[in-house]
Amino acid sequence: MKKVILMTVLTAVLTSSCSYYEENRMKTFSKYFTVSNADWREGADETGTYFFYSFPVSALTQTVMQEGQLNAFYVYTLDGKEIHSPLPFSDFFVDEDNYKWEEHLTVEYEAGYVTFILKPDDHHTDIDPHWSNYQFLVKFMW
Repeated sequence: MKKVILMTVLTAVLTSSCSYYEENRMKTFSKYFTVSNADWREGADETGTYFFYSFPVSALTQTVMQEGQLNAFYVYTLDGKEIHSPLPFSDFFVDEDNYKWEEHLTVEYEAGYVTFILKPDDHHTDIDPHWSNYQFLVKFMW
C-alpha cells in the first residue's frame, strides 16, 4: 500500500512539474538600436535640456511590461572588444578648453516604444552629444 501511495504522489509531482515547464516557457526579444547625432531630438524639463530618441518596438506589449524583465545596454568597443554596459550609464569627457563634462545615458519604456535619453552635464544647451553614433541593445524576457 505504501508503494502505491508513493508512486501516485511521485507521478503527480513529476507530471505537474513537466506540464508547468511546458506551459511557462520563457519568451525573449533582443535587438540593437543605433542613434546618430542627427537623430537625437531636444527636450527640456525643470532641470534643463536633454536629448532623446524613441523607437517603435511592437514586441514591447503591456503584458511584457507587467510580467517581463526589461534590460537595456549601452554598447561600445574597447580594445577591440564589444562591451555591454547596463543603463543608466555615465561617461566623462574633457574638451579642447579643458572643460570636464559628463554624459548620462538612460532608457524609458512604454508599451510599443523604447526611448533612449542622453543628458549632458548640467543639461547645458551648448553641448552636443559627444559621439557621432550611440549603439544600444535591449533585451526582454517574459
